[in-house]
Amino acid sequence: MRLHNSNDREVIKPSDVLLIDRRMREIRNLRLLNCGLLLQSVALHKSPLGPVVFVARLSRADGAAGPLPSRLSSSSETYRRLLDRFYLPVLPDPIISTALFDTCASSYDEIIDQERNIQNIMRLLGVIRKLVTRQGKTIRVLDFGCGTGLAVTAQRRLRSRKNFQIQMYGTDASSAMRKKAAARGERVLSFAEWQKLTPKFFDAIFASYVLHCGIEDRELQIIAKQLMPGGIFVANYFRADHRSLASIRKRAAQFELVSKPLERDFVEVENPIIIFTRK
Repeated sequence: MRLHNSNDREVIKPSDVLLIDRRMREIRNLRLLNCGLLLQSVALHKSPLGPVVFVARLSRADGAAGPLPSRLSSSSETYRRLLDRFYLPVLPDPIISTALFDTCASSYDEIIDQERNIQNIMRLLGVIRKLVTRQGKTIRVLDFGCGTGLAVTAQRRLRSRKNFQIQMYGTDASSAMRKKAAARGERVLSFAEWQKLTPKFFDAIFASYVLHCGIEDRELQIIAKQLMPGGIFVANYFRADHRSLASIRKRAAQFELVSKPLERDFVEVENPIIIFTRK
């Protein structure tokens, strides 16, 4: 098993199966015997959020076929499959998930269902359009965890349907993702630039397919600080259960982000929208 530094090289190939964790011992103790997978190598990768993580490259055993298992386990950890071929710890960890998106930025648009992501962003922007009114004024909106900038396409579609004047900014912890978003035409802020913005800068902030990957308390605190009084933070929570939703609402309440009821909150049971209003 090889161990090398992956930050300066391309990590993802179309056929790769990756597992990411902060703990090397869990990777060494992966139970792969009956999963049709083999551990090929492990690389060190510095997460954009700071700490180093371990990126394990897996491959199918000879003759193995069919879908990859939905879960893998080690001696004391369970990993869930994301984006069809990546495994992360079940408990969301933004340090690990950000490292994943940083490594797969170059092929991310080929991996995901772009149309589903665009439609989800349109749902979130639709909530903002309904709840944030600035009579005759352009509103400032942040795309938090902007990825490759699919919000640009979503905004363009909404604008063609109905006048919706927003000035949209995007930020993402991954510089590789921000580069892709900027190339798509999104106005991009580095994570450091975003954190240094003046208070009450945004009328609304949205996060598409972010919460299930984990969000830090410090990020929630900055989001709250940067919202205008009465501004909203709206996000979907992919495959959330009641415990996950209760947890994020409780954490957000520490920073005066008050959960706002939404009609048909569970219209998509696996992908509910949650809304917070800034006091």
